[in-house]
Amino acid sequence: MYICINKKVNMKNILFLISLVFVVGFSSCKKQDPIQPSKGTVIYNDPNVNPVGTSWELYSGKVYTTNLDNNTLNYYDHFGGTKNNSNLDIFSNSFLPLDIITKGLTTWKFTSTGQFVLDNNTTYTYNFNSNNVYTVFGLENGSARPIEVLKSTENFLYVKIYESNGNNGTNNFSFYSILTFVKSGFVGTVEEYQTPYGYTYGGILNGNITTTPSLTGTKWVVTKFIQNMVSTYPNDTLTFVSNTQYKINNSTVRNYNVSNIVGSTMKSLSLYSFTTLGGDWSGQVQGTFINDWVINNSSFVNIMSNTTPETRVWVTRIQ
Repeated sequence: MYICINKKVNMKNILFLISLVFVVGFSSCKKQDPIQPSKGTVIYNDPNVNPVGTSWELYSGKVYTTNLDNNTLNYYDHFGGTKNNSNLDIFSNSFLPLDIITKGLTTWKFTSTGQFVLDNNTTYTYNFNSNNVYTVFGLENGSARPIEVLKSTENFLYVKIYESNGNNGTNNFSFYSILTFVKSGFVGTVEEYQTPYGYTYGGILNGNITTTPSLTGTKWVVTKFIQNMVSTYPNDTLTFVSNTQYKINNSTVRNYNVSNIVGSTMKSLSLYSFTTLGGDWSGQVQGTFINDWVINNSSFVNIMSNTTPETRVWVTRIQ
């Protein structure tokens, strides 16, 4: 028995299979177009650059607030229109030079020797940790200020600073600022840092946020303090003549500061040349102390001495 093989047909099949393999192989090797990033996100393509050694000039600033009573998120411009000055403490207005900011005039510089130079004339020390935080020490009230670098490029520096709590007389808030610096002498278009998700713009700062009552114009009497287990009743009168200065018994003016305490609803009251206790003293008081008209049994410490024991202080508002 003979089997007939159609060689012509088989050759066609073979050619078809070869061509099929070639097409499949070519298709699998075709170069794919890259996935394009979303155009709705601001992407900073420049790599991070060490900000140390560069003189940075303040270009803009925004403060981000969270109303802790209703979870409302708002943000405000520190500067705008004719307003070129602002304060990082948006409710109490800190007197510390680092917290007083001016668009185009405030300058920062981190030196390679661990010095932080403010406005080209005031020097503090700083250290750096792995979380990209530069902590500035030795501020005028003895405190320190952490500065988180969010992004740094050859020409731009974006930092998060003064994360704290405050009260506007009605609601409690948490807040922080993001400042944009440019390299001194930079000329060109400035990229603003992207606003965090969920915040609603509220305008220029101070035009929209009602601050807490001021100490300016009020009078208080130091009725008692306990130091080294000894009670003293001085009855000294403190008259607050401005947002930064006060008098003791109508003597010469001296400085004071009221500021928020990070992570707390308490406030820090610092009294400089406070001769009632003898020196510069700072204490933690209730955030509502101005409206309460009283400071009761609050702990005050000597700013310039680590060995002086704390003093418990009682003060009553009389005007």
